[in-house]
Amino acid sequence: MASIYLIEDNFTHLTYIKKKLREYISNLHQTYIVNEIVSIDKFYNEISASTILDNDIFFIDIQLNKYFNGIDLAKKLRANNENCLIIFLTAEESKGLEIINENIIPFGYIVKDPNKMEQIDEQLNRIMRQINYKISHQKETIIVKNFDKNLFIFLTEINYFSTIKDNRHYSYLQTYEKEYILNESFVNIKKNIFPDYYIVTLKSYIINTHQIKLIERRLGKLIFKNNKELYLSPLLIGKILKKIKNL
Repeated sequence: MASIYLIEDNFTHLTYIKKKLREYISNLHQTYIVNEIVSIDKFYNEISASTILDNDIFFIDIQLNKYFNGIDLAKKLRANNENCLIIFLTAEESKGLEIINENIIPFGYIVKDPNKMEQIDEQLNRIMRQINYKISHQKETIIVKNFDKNLFIFLTEINYFSTIKDNRHYSYLQTYEKEYILNESFVNIKKNIFPDYYIVTLKSYIINTHQIKLIERRLGKLIFKNNKELYLSPLLIGKILKKIKNL
C-alpha cells in the first residue's frame, strides 16, 4: 500500500489535484491513501523525526508561500529517505537546474497552468500510471487481494501473514502501518517467492525476520519494530531463533 501526500498551498490546485487523484485511484481499484497536508509548517519541522517509507509519494508545490520552498522541503524528505517518490508541482519550468544541483532526484514534474487545468489532469494520469507500474514491478513487492482491491505491499514493510482460525479462504496480514484481512487463502499466499530473511516453513505463519525488534523467549513473544506483539509457542520461537542465527 502506498501513501500519497499533497503539499500545496494553492487551494484551487490542491482541490483539483486531490479530486483527480481520487478518481484515478477509484478507477484502478488499487489502494493508495491520499493525505492532504494542512499544516505545512508543522509537517516541515517534523520530517526529520518522521518515518518515511520507500513507497510514500509526495506531490510538492515548489512555490510554497512559506519561509521555505518546496525544494527545501524535498531536501529534508530525501535526507530522511533516499527512495521515496517526489513529484514537483511548478509553474516555473526553470527550477529544474536548481533541483538537479540539490541532488533531490524527483520522480517527475507537473507543470501548473491555471488557464489549462486539463493539462494538469493529463500529466497527473501519466505520473500515476508510471508510479503504479513502478510499484507493481518492484522485486520486493507482493500483490495481495483485500476484497475488491489489489494491494501492492513492500515485502520489507510486512511483519507477518497468518491463517485465520476456522476460515481457510481468508488470511491475515500485518504491516508496519496497518492490518488487513485478505480474501486469499494462506496456502495461496505461500506460493509467492519470499526473500531469504522470511520464515515460510511454519504451518500458520509467514514472518519477516527483518521486522523483529526483540524476541522474549521466556514469554513466547515477538516484538516488531512498530511495537506490535505476536505470541507463539516455545517450539516456534526456537525455529525463529535458529533461522535468524543462520541468516
